[in-house]
Amino acid sequence: MIPVKGHSDLVRDPKSGAIINIGSEGEMYSAARAKGKADAERLNKVEKDVLEIKLIMNVHYRKMQDMLKQLIER
Repeated sequence: MIPVKGHSDLVRDPKSGAIINIGSEGEMYSAARAKGKADAERLNKVEKDVLEIKLIMNVHYRKMQDMLKQLIER
């Protein structure tokens, strides 16, 4: 890692040329970003589960309607 002049918390990656924040703010940013990513993944899973439950409920609702129609017709 190559230090960036005038910035004690910044270094440059010699392979990619990217500037990396090695200070505590960078660690906090990385932790917040990881938490945000985990939260987004969890939300996506919950949304998928809710959609699946709605589909299952819809199928059962239609079956119940059909059964009630049959009972009424008898």
